[in-house]
Amino acid sequence: MCFRRATAVAWCVVRLSRCRAVTGDGGDVNDLRLTLFGRTRVHHGVEVSTPPPLATAVLARLAVAGGEPVTVDEVARDVWGVSPPRRGDRVAVQKRVLMLRRLFDQGSGDGSGVIVTEPGRVSTYRLALRSDQVDLWRFQELVRDARRLPLALAVAGLSHALDLWRGRPLQDVEGYEFADGTIARLRALHETAQRELARAHTAVGDNAAALAVTERLAESLPEDLALGLTVSELRSRVREEEGAVLARRCFPAMRTSVSLVYGDLLHQSDADLVIGFTDTFDTVTDDRVIHRDSLQGQLLHILFCGDRKRLDDQLRRELRHVPAESVESRSDKRLGKLTRYPLGTIVTLWADEQRIFGVAYSRMGNDLAARSSPQDLAHGMERLWEHTARHGWRRPVAIGLVGAGLARVDGLGPQESLATVVRSFLARSRIGTVSPELRLVVRPDAIAGVGPTLFAKFLGEQEDGATIDGPRTDQEEAPSMSVYDGRTTASDSAAGYDDAVEALNEVLRWRLPPADWEQVSRSVYALALALRDGGAEELLDATTTLEDLAPSRVIRAGSAPQEGDAEPQLRERVNVLLHELTHGGDGSRTDIPVESSGSDSG
Repeated sequence: MCFRRATAVAWCVVRLSRCRAVTGDGGDVNDLRLTLFGRTRVHHGVEVSTPPPLATAVLARLAVAGGEPVTVDEVARDVWGVSPPRRGDRVAVQKRVLMLRRLFDQGSGDGSGVIVTEPGRVSTYRLALRSDQVDLWRFQELVRDARRLPLALAVAGLSHALDLWRGRPLQDVEGYEFADGTIARLRALHETAQRELARAHTAVGDNAAALAVTERLAESLPEDLALGLTVSELRSRVREEEGAVLARRCFPAMRTSVSLVYGDLLHQSDADLVIGFTDTFDTVTDDRVIHRDSLQGQLLHILFCGDRKRLDDQLRRELRHVPAESVESRSDKRLGKLTRYPLGTIVTLWADEQRIFGVAYSRMGNDLAARSSPQDLAHGMERLWEHTARHGWRRPVAIGLVGAGLARVDGLGPQESLATVVRSFLARSRIGTVSPELRLVVRPDAIAGVGPTLFAKFLGEQEDGATIDGPRTDQEEAPSMSVYDGRTTASDSAAGYDDAVEALNEVLRWRLPPADWEQVSRSVYALALALRDGGAEELLDATTTLEDLAPSRVIRAGSAPQEGDAEPQLRERVNVLLHELTHGGDGSRTDIPVESSGSDSG
């Protein structure tokens, strides 16, 4: 039986068989994380999967319940808009629960440890995850807990909460009535969290951080005149505190800013410092291996008070697990260290309370001249930001004018090297927060070469961008499960073919907007692949996803794009599939048409 179903969310490629990431088989239930800010994603270890539309709506309905049980009738009413539901409607709910269990824990039937079935007169489902595994729950918990703390202690919790806000809450179910109240509460809580964080930053004297938060909030609330006045006041305070700032731009969607300041890098005590090294990590400052006035020389003599043994001991500990690239002979390299490490190697050093990230972006020649290339610099910066994002404490990061001294970068002047650093920082910040501020520190005698006016123009041309959850490919597939709420389905292939036939016949009757027809085309292509290469489970998934794209809707009425019939190419493909399904024998079909071009390729 094929049900014509609605969806207000975008179609995404259904994973047709067992999901295994290239680096392993996935983790256990403790590795799970559910993202409900932005597009709904299920993270299982290194795997990232996106449920089909109606399965996403069912998952959101369970998440909105906050871990409380929800009956199958309530899900059918809130997602499908049917009350009271018929048997077929309950089966439709159970199908989506099955798909979700495959994504979550690779369990089967009622044995799932994530979506728990509680028996009764009517089946009841409950999302049995911890609050730290569901970003929507964790956000609310963090804000609630932070508001109970003194302002000076609330910064970390509120910052963590706002880092979870990566897109509109419950974006895939906007328009469903069951989600409306939760979305409104979350938006109000988001505004409250931003106001509280700005107050907390101000309370501890961090006016620059308070300004960044308040500017983001003011952009979303242009009618709030009092907020505009607060922004102006904070800007005045920051100008007084940062008289050395030459250029600055905030990137609200990435929760960061980039500043150009003149001064001494080693005096940026409120920031983590970045110091360039060569691939040999030399530390001898005898003006032959390393010049005493270089940043590495100043690192040793100012921050480490000339204690080279202490610096070398820290370097040795940091490098002990890094495979050496090669070892020079003393006859070839007459001074300095002999072991070479890969470019892009990052070390973390400590000088009392000051943390320093050392990055190897240049090669120390056997002639004791350090050389680098634009590619070497870009690679070193990419590795640096990845390391900072994973191991940093969300403090500002200060870096000097790389390649300005003896560790030259061939082919790059000051402006090009700064642009390389900024572009790589922003690229990584679009994936996830690296630091609240990238501070580029230029000595007064180098300002003319940098060109602050040109740099400010360059910053203004860089695009802001919302964060994303991480890498994902359309080749990722959903874990397999052979039990459908306790009833075996894999053996009943004939029933699967009947469902597919009815679904395809329905497609020929649909009227949809052009964008929806593109989604249907990709879904028909996925169904063809399932018929050719998959089993009963894959066919069930593909058929269910196609059903989800039916034109009837259970969302609030509104203006809709002009609807039309399927294009001739799609109708032909559907008819060929129907012919194969009804005249293809026992199901051993090897000639299902899957050739495609354009959007049909998925």
